Amino acid sequence: MKNAMPKSIFLFLSKALFVLSTLSAQAPMIFTVKDFDLKGPVKNCTVITSYGQEEFSFDKQGRLTKLKTLHSATDYDITYYKYEGDFIKERRNEIYRDKVFDRGTSMAHIYTLDTSATKRITESIISYAKVSLAQYDYIYDDQELLVKIIRTDNSGVDETRIERDTVDGQISEQFYMNDQLVKIQSKWSDIEAGRNLAKSMTVTMEGDKPQYRHTISRDSTGNIVKNTEWSETSGVDKKGRTVSYKEFTVDENEYDENGMLLKRIRKKGKATQEDVFIHQLDGTDYNNWIKQVITPDNTYTTRKISYYPKADKGSQE
Repeated sequence: MKNAMPKSIFLFLSKALFVLSTLSAQAPMIFTVKDFDLKGPVKNCTVITSYGQEEFSFDKQGRLTKLKTLHSATDYDITYYKYEGDFIKERRNEIYRDKVFDRGTSMAHIYTLDTSATKRITESIISYAKVSLAQYDYIYDDQELLVKIIRTDNSGVDETRIERDTVDGQISEQFYMNDQLVKIQSKWSDIEAGRNLAKSMTVTMEGDKPQYRHTISRDSTGNIVKNTEWSETSGVDKKGRTVSYKEFTVDENEYDENGMLLKRIRKKGKATQEDVFIHQLDGTDYNNWIKQVITPDNTYTTRKISYYPKADKGSQE
């Protein structure tokens, strides 16, 4: 995800990384410095906000190797990533409460790669109490496109089938869990106001009806210029009638000539909110920001960044 967003993109992403590690229909992912709005040979990045702190560590290839999320002085989570070549081998989620390691809720994700026929990745999820929690098998076709995910746990077996098609330049993927359509992902190119945009949309289904729709538009540099979310949920009113609740949010972003986020206009229902982003840079050739202030609420995020040394220079702070 490119460019920092309000309420700490980092706190959001750390939760997203954990969620993605436990949900089905998600092949193993490798996260790099670019996913955290960082540039250059970043070694460590500590993110400090008024409501939390996170510490990121990367290898010399820019891949995330450690993520520590501090909820308080005594409660924190640590995730470790281990690689074998270009393949992610392990991901370990360790939970600490009152500074004590929680073996019951901590877990390890172990990946194995089989290329004897078509590509197959097996993910085994095991608690630190040595309890097997689940297994995922990611199966690819001869073009290395993910075509099937099989989840096995104590409740049984779920199979997700992925089908693809291309119509008028729009690439679509349909996810069927046990033959029930649960998600649609689409990608296409468009031109708006003279700009070439790459668009993607994810739709989650409940029964035969869309429940959530998320559309992202990126410019030619990869910046998110428009982010749209729509959701519909059902409930019961005071008279016991089933009613539908819809929510629609649109974010439009503006950037400077260096791709730094300047402004975000959010429209949610009938309300409109405009946020202005002010950045202080670290003074290196990489121009990473080390302080971000969002007005008019004056919320802030501070980053401490260290780099791997260049061949002829010492490390930069």
